[in-house]
Amino acid sequence: MLKTTFTVESNCGQIDLVFQIQDYVYIMEFKLNDCQFISMA
Repeated sequence: MLKTTFTVESNCGQIDLVFQIQDYVYIMEFKLNDCQFISMA
């Protein structure tokens, strides 16, 4: 599994971005404050 995590700072606060590829499924997940959004393609 390939997983890459990086954090960016913005005027909305700190955003953690997680990209991972598992079993040929691409998952993009990012967290903004206490909100979590997951997008799968």
